[in-house]
Amino acid sequence: MKIQAVVFDFDGVILDTEKARYDAWQSVFQSYGQTLPIDIWVESIGRTKYATDPLELLEKLTGKSLDKEYIRNLQRLKSHEFADRLSLLPGVQKCILEAVSLKLKIGIASSSSRTWVQRHLEKRGLLEFFNVLVCREDTDYHKPSPVHYLTALKKLNCNPASSVAIEDSPLGIESAVGSGMYCIAVACSFTQSMDLSKAHKIEKSLEDVSFSRLIRSV
Repeated sequence: MKIQAVVFDFDGVILDTEKARYDAWQSVFQSYGQTLPIDIWVESIGRTKYATDPLELLEKLTGKSLDKEYIRNLQRLKSHEFADRLSLLPGVQKCILEAVSLKLKIGIASSSSRTWVQRHLEKRGLLEFFNVLVCREDTDYHKPSPVHYLTALKKLNCNPASSVAIEDSPLGIESAVGSGMYCIAVACSFTQSMDLSKAHKIEKSLEDVSFSRLIRSV
């Protein structure tokens, strides 16, 4: 397989930020004597908007009208706080450096905001390696639509058939495969039990991914 580009999802691929965001909401819920069910959170993984808005759920559980702006700001601050403590997921740095050594173009296609993605890449000294970031604000349609990946490839001036996507969730995989890219799935802590079978290949972690081997074998 000839590879021109590698496009990574961000949450759950570069950092296990799904856990950080869940833990942030859980902290908020606990301050009101409530618990955010993990299955409710998992429904929203890979989406731009919540399948079930945690704040609306919290209001329902407490039976109170809450200060929405205060709570969302609190959850946002806690999300950054918890995410700042995270280490890169296994194999991330290895894969990025291998892509650089092979002179591949490197991008991000994420359903999260540019502020979120850029902050956490920059904090870990990775931002300079990415030729393009396509985030929530950059497209009108979002995963599972293929638009995110197609937009990244257009900016990279690369062909989908010669590009690889790294994803961790069913919606992300659907987006990548729908764009015509070769998709490798690597589950994060919250997507290990999900059906990732629509990916072309499933690996336990990015430690097991080799673009050089992919070039030789596919």
